[in-house]
Amino acid sequence: MQIQKQNVDDVRSDWTTFSRDAIQSTLVDYVFACVQKEMLNGKELRVCVGTDSQQYARHSEFASVVVIYKVGQGGSMLMRRFRETRSMTLRERLMHEVALSIDIAWQLLEPLQKLGATVEVHADINEDPRFPSHVAYQEARGYVRGMGLTFKAKPEAFASSCCADALVH
Repeated sequence: MQIQKQNVDDVRSDWTTFSRDAIQSTLVDYVFACVQKEMLNGKELRVCVGTDSQQYARHSEFASVVVIYKVGQGGSMLMRRFRETRSMTLRERLMHEVALSIDIAWQLLEPLQKLGATVEVHADINEDPRFPSHVAYQEARGYVRGMGLTFKAKPEAFASSCCADALVH
């Protein structure tokens, strides 16, 4: 499986707020400023990155989100949508979602660690082997943890299974 790497700073205009306002700086700078402001106000934060997709006959729709979650108080969401024209198996698509999320999280990690914020990768993959998405569970968990990031799968993976999911369905 070949992953097309795309630096989040290369797609500035693709990232929007929940109200669809374009972000005027890089994603990393925007998230850093938001997290810094909230932490100065004494908020406990988790930054959650997730991607979900929907397969169609001739293309796949993808949505990636960055959720700045103020523990116990809600949060804010940044998002981007895009499509890819190649067809993928379920396992390939799930691992592509994870790779996209890791790319985003990895770029946010160092600046946010300086502030003491945590970064999580949320995968739209089920821990329960009775579900089709379980096919990529072990591989995705190892990939995320191997990159030094926190891994969350369903039902804890709200960034991918709720937020990004709503954008592609």
